[in-house]
Amino acid sequence: MHSPFKSSLSSLKPYALAIKPYSKWAVLGLILIASYQLWLSWPTLVLKSIQIQRDFNGQLSDLLYDIQEKREGALWTFSVVSLVYGILHSLGPGHGKVIVTTYLVAKPTQAKTSLIITILSSLLQALVAIAMVSVLLWLYKASMRDVHTKAESAMMVSYFCVLLFGVVMIYRSVKKLRKPHQCCHHHAPKFAENWKEIISLIFTIGIRPCTGAIMILLFANMVGVYWVGVLSALLMAFGTCLTTSTIAMMTLGGKKLSGHIFGDKHHHHSHSKSPHYLALAGGIILGLFGLLLLQSGDVAFSRVI
Repeated sequence: MHSPFKSSLSSLKPYALAIKPYSKWAVLGLILIASYQLWLSWPTLVLKSIQIQRDFNGQLSDLLYDIQEKREGALWTFSVVSLVYGILHSLGPGHGKVIVTTYLVAKPTQAKTSLIITILSSLLQALVAIAMVSVLLWLYKASMRDVHTKAESAMMVSYFCVLLFGVVMIYRSVKKLRKPHQCCHHHAPKFAENWKEIISLIFTIGIRPCTGAIMILLFANMVGVYWVGVLSALLMAFGTCLTTSTIAMMTLGGKKLSGHIFGDKHHHHSHSKSPHYLALAGGIILGLFGLLLLQSGDVAFSRVI
């Protein structure tokens, strides 16, 4: 017995095969249009995200004073708000999910690997923020302005890494597209290269410290409950991880569905250049996104802090 869902997909198959020769150009056109629209709307999205973050920062700051005064239930409320902040913060415009979703669409990636990327990158962002603020405050006795400057520098390095990651993807894709087809396969080197890319991707996302975590760590230090700030940073990371992991799974699901509709069972991926074209498009998106972040990153950060 066939399910209605599979029957619907089967009915769409002839139409999908008819438009398949034009699908690459259509996808490229949609990518360019979407990138242009994102470029135009990015400042507005950033400003709205900043306003939401400032509201949450105000609530968390008030709760820090309640924790200092040892009011009943303040720590639990603070923990819940920190977790919700991480979830909502990652729903707004941000570089992490854009990079992850672009990479997952452009590269063949398993669900387990995508979860490794989202979990480790979210955790690394929190650990970078904790390490940076702790070292600057305790070892160098830095002021809030100094912490702001160093964090901004780390963000710009991360954005440059996004640009560089996109350029490398473009270079590798063009190199593979220009290479003549070969029947032999070398699976082990490709596997090693893939994991090098994944590690680089995690570093590119994680090297940018979480702005919300930095803010709460500074406030927690001011009121003498720094350990609560560390707890908040980790809970924010967990909330971010929940959101980005969900988006990653939705991305893989959508990719699988589109592959079922437009895919050709008679051709294996190793005999097709389509994955390389996807990787090329992904590299272009990440390169442009890196430029956009470099253009607007310092302004966004200064308004949050």
